Amino acid sequence: MIKTIAFLSSDGGCAKTTSAHLLCLGAVWNAVEAAFIHTDNKAPITINRPYHYFDCRAPEQLVSKVNEILNSGIPGVVVIDGGAGRKGNDEWFSKKTNLIVIPVDLSQGGVREAISTSLLVTKNGGNFVFIIPNCPSENSMGKKDKWFIGEIAKNGPVAARIPPIKSIRDLDEDDVDGQFITPQTAVNKAARNLYTALSLYW
Repeated sequence: MIKTIAFLSSDGGCAKTTSAHLLCLGAVWNAVEAAFIHTDNKAPITINRPYHYFDCRAPEQLVSKVNEILNSGIPGVVVIDGGAGRKGNDEWFSKKTNLIVIPVDLSQGGVREAISTSLLVTKNGGNFVFIIPNCPSENSMGKKDKWFIGEIAKNGPVAARIPPIKSIRDLDEDDVDGQFITPQTAVNKAARNLYTALSLYW
């Protein structure tokens, strides 16, 4: 049965797009077919990926195109990269998807925006979890980081902590010569771990 997961946050730059690509990659490495739905204003990538890729940026076509994709019979998981600051879209995704994933930037503003998004999802009957991209290790984590994580955990489950890996960012960029290059081991491991962690919630 198809599962739909949307990455939402009103906080721009909190790694929604990168995390969504990472989940798709993790699905593929777990032998699960995946589709990435691009709704952000950021220009789409134009190269091949080991998962389906759909450009759904046009606001007036978003609902119909997403419904068309969801009804297309693609098995496995459909991952939606929700653009920041589109409350109407976020409300619709909250009602229509199996799981909302809210990436959290470990800052005062990032935590505030993540909690605000979780309240919107709950109001619309959605199921959500938090994830923390670029999360420092326990040994290098400062008191502020621990406090921020504690505040987030008071408001909902923290499903995954993604370690800071610079090359993860390559997933949402065009590759050289139009070819998908298999990422580094650390990225593949993070992708598998994210898929495993989130699959417990959908």
